Amino acid sequence: MITKEVIYENFDGVEVKETLHFHLNKQEITEFRMTKEDMIKNMIDAVENKNTSEIFKMFKALVLKSYGIRADNNTFLKGEATKNFEYTLAYEAVMEDITKDSTSMFAFIKGVLPKELSKDLPDTPEYYTEERTQELLGELKQKVNA
Repeated sequence: MITKEVIYENFDGVEVKETLHFHLNKQEITEFRMTKEDMIKNMIDAVENKNTSEIFKMFKALVLKSYGIRADNNTFLKGEATKNFEYTLAYEAVMEDITKDSTSMFAFIKGVLPKELSKDLPDTPEYYTEERTQELLGELKQKVNA
């Protein structure tokens, strides 16, 4: 799970500070892999090819799929509780933040993954330089194609 704090100006001109939570469970990751077109593979290809419109579309899907409301230590609500998130100013602010560069994007991906799947990835965002991100994408591509 990753928590993002965003600050934005609402429609009335008032500054709002909001804490957002994002998480994908193992079943949701499997669903991403089992779609007609493997979204994980397509995301890797889009980042490698620097296809920004495809990257943005896939990140939008990832953000919307992973957004939820943390009800307690064991419950993370999605679906009906979060269906209008993409129409909020908070969504706009978080998308601007996580899509500003590949370092932010990779850190977000790591953050939404279950700990068992992300445990081998470094915790520090500084690790995700452009060069290292490309290396990691190559490694991920090999795993996906295996």
